[in-house]
Amino acid sequence: MSETYVVHYSTKHYTGALLETGRFAKRRALAAVLGGHAAGSIDRVDCYDPEEKWARDVTEDFARDLAASVVDIGDLPTTQVRNFLEEQLGVGTAIPAAA
Repeated sequence: MSETYVVHYSTKHYTGALLETGRFAKRRALAAVLGGHAAGSIDRVDCYDPEEKWARDVTEDFARDLAASVVDIGDLPTTQVRNFLEEQLGVGTAIPAAA
């Protein structure tokens, strides 16, 4: 399986995409988002597997995995990450943001 994760993000002035592919693509995409490599708001996350010929929107699943990573790390997430989690998982997520 050779999955590709695409994290779509945007600011007031531009849109962009963070692309990770290969065996540990999901783990690297999560680390990149936690590391602040996606500017602005995270709009959507897609996953593709060209070998198996499928593509799907994995935004909610990615948000759940991101929330689990935040809890595991034990550090406060950025406002961007917290906002994404609240948009996808609900306001009751109760993960405070770092200042």
